[in-house]
Amino acid sequence: MADQRAAMAAWRGALGALKATTTGLEESLLRYRADLRSLGSTVSALQAQARALEQWADAEAGPKD
Repeated sequence: MADQRAAMAAWRGALGALKATTTGLEESLLRYRADLRSLGSTVSALQAQARALEQWADAEAGPKD
């Protein structure tokens, strides 16, 4: 019986460690997701600026032959 109690205590300890690890992983993934969204917004804004600059440069260059 003492062995079973020790095994259960070890099991509970391992589950606690697993929960802490997965919680930390979840938090890291949520931060990563937010960072990717922010990066995506920045890239979209830069693409829009690049298109506007390209249109301006095309207009300044005049008609193409």
